[in-house]
Amino acid sequence: MAVTARRARLLLVTAWAASLALGLVFVFVKAPHPWGWEGFDNYRALGLSLARGETYATLEVPWGYPAFLAVFYRIFGDRQWIPLLVQVALNSLLPLLVYAALRERIGEREALVGALLVGVVSFTTVYASTQTSDSLAAFLFVTATVLLLRARERGGRRWFAASGLAAGVAGQLRPNLLLLPFWFAAIAFALEVVGGRQRDRAGAPIASLGALSVFIGAAVAMMLPWTIRNARLTGRFIPASAHGGIQLWYGSLQVAPFYPNWFDNPRVAFGERVFDASRPDGRSLVISVTEPTGGNCVGIVPQTVAATFWTDRQPSPTRLAPQSWRPGGVAFEVPAQPADTAVYYYFDATWAAPEGTVAQATPVPAALDPLVHFVTTDDFGDADRHGDFIDVFDVVRLVRRDAWHEAVPQGTPQDLDGAVGVMMSDKTKPLAVPVHGLVRSVTSDESAAALTFVDGSTLRVPRNFSGSVLDLDVRGVTASGILHTRRSTRSASLSASVVPAVAARRECFRVVGGIDTVFYRSQPAAQERYTRLAFDNIARTTGAYVVASLRRLLGIFVTAGSDNPSAAHQFSASRVLYEAGRLASVTVFVLFAAGVSIAIARGADVGLLVAAVFYVPVTICPFLTNARYALSAQPFVLGFVAVALVSAYDLAAARGGRTAAGRTGAIT
Repeated sequence: MAVTARRARLLLVTAWAASLALGLVFVFVKAPHPWGWEGFDNYRALGLSLARGETYATLEVPWGYPAFLAVFYRIFGDRQWIPLLVQVALNSLLPLLVYAALRERIGEREALVGALLVGVVSFTTVYASTQTSDSLAAFLFVTATVLLLRARERGGRRWFAASGLAAGVAGQLRPNLLLLPFWFAAIAFALEVVGGRQRDRAGAPIASLGALSVFIGAAVAMMLPWTIRNARLTGRFIPASAHGGIQLWYGSLQVAPFYPNWFDNPRVAFGERVFDASRPDGRSLVISVTEPTGGNCVGIVPQTVAATFWTDRQPSPTRLAPQSWRPGGVAFEVPAQPADTAVYYYFDATWAAPEGTVAQATPVPAALDPLVHFVTTDDFGDADRHGDFIDVFDVVRLVRRDAWHEAVPQGTPQDLDGAVGVMMSDKTKPLAVPVHGLVRSVTSDESAAALTFVDGSTLRVPRNFSGSVLDLDVRGVTASGILHTRRSTRSASLSASVVPAVAARRECFRVVGGIDTVFYRSQPAAQERYTRLAFDNIARTTGAYVVASLRRLLGIFVTAGSDNPSAAHQFSASRVLYEAGRLASVTVFVLFAAGVSIAIARGADVGLLVAAVFYVPVTICPFLTNARYALSAQPFVLGFVAVALVSAYDLAAARGGRTAAGRTGAIT
């Protein structure tokens, strides 16, 4: 049945109005999500910070969406509803964009039904009512796709450039869209080669390498400022985010039998470092002091802070000049250090008190028990070459001694329970007060030894231990804590008589600081460390990881709830709603697959649309994922659902017509 131009316009206006109206309801009445206007991922705070002209203090969240928010905060103040209105307005254009994508390639009716579906049921409308990047990224993703489709049809490098700009900006909102321009360029070129090279009026290939270079160039131009800024801060190439390493690590943990609850995987215990350490990179170490963020000491800051440091290579102390306190803290620089260096340091600070200015060191024993930072290339080995700490490696040595009578190096604690007790002592106290009775037993055979703690948790040490903490097998709370807790050897041997300042110390006059804890040092280091952790997990469970990645690829399209509050948001009747969501999402996926098959069978030019849908699942399935990541391409998924529904309607109508004709013939 043909659709008149007037009816088509009416249906398009209806689709647009439905999306706009639903978005406004979600903003001003009630939204079907728990975040309110505030959103998540700290976007509002980052946007306000940019609006005030402050430093953008993260590498883990690209600045695209906070910059979008900052424009409105700078002009209108902290009125959250204003950027949300803009999001809702932009999101309401998605039905029109989907119509434009489908109309000439598949058909008018399919395009109209697709527009209506996007206007009424697209989840992008839900996310447009909260401060998160998903809805705006989806708009840019769909816009880039539609513009590239137009470029492939009409030629003209301005269309390729416009599409590239949209794709590049999308990558500044969602880091998983970083590779989108290259994905689209490869697919577009392949389609031109396979499809016989579409040509413009002058006879030149439309999607030529030159035109696609313009597309990629425009996208890269949008990504360059962020990449250059990151390189200047860190000395590293970070074109998207410094958060990908931990997401890959999470994905490597989400393997059978821990797929539903990956955080129950025992190897999650390796997420924290054994030591405070960094890799040598030729850049200065940064000693920083920040404001306290918890406990009873919030807002209590020093008047001045000084730092003193030395190394095991140059043991003469160097005092760094005191600095007056500034909001946000103070920082000192230490010259770059080579690998296998121990850096010792402490802080001297002055504080305002009723009786006058008070001086106190952190740690309180100062040079007698300083803070220690290791510069090492061995992320998972024993960097403590001088025995400065009682740590998990000392525990491993003592377990091996008890199991197989191996000798332990001089200076290693001799009592296993005592060593564990020192490690687990109260870290808020400057001198260690051991906790006794934590060790239950050590058992062994020819392949491994197991240390069992009183809570039933175990630490298993293989006989062929390579020296990497990743070889250990930990199960339970105490055993997991042993992996990344430590206590200085000095704190276990000093006494209050040796350190008189202990008696006079004030808890809230303690500096909160460390080496390379500033974001532009800590976040890239974490990215690299988590990536190495992920590769180690993948090497140990390669087959399970491949299966899990394929499962995540499919899971992008399917809603999967859980009764575990760490895996899914819990609320009244959540189990019923999650099951309904699973059924609905499976139905949508089946209809999508049917729609793609029907469109291809008709010979429709939908290769780029299909590639757009599968970009996110293919590129993100190695990482920890959820169905929210599919929002970018959901409008096109609904477009193919429309193809299946229209085909089903036509088939039913044809059968109904044949049945009616048969009945008429029988009566005649």
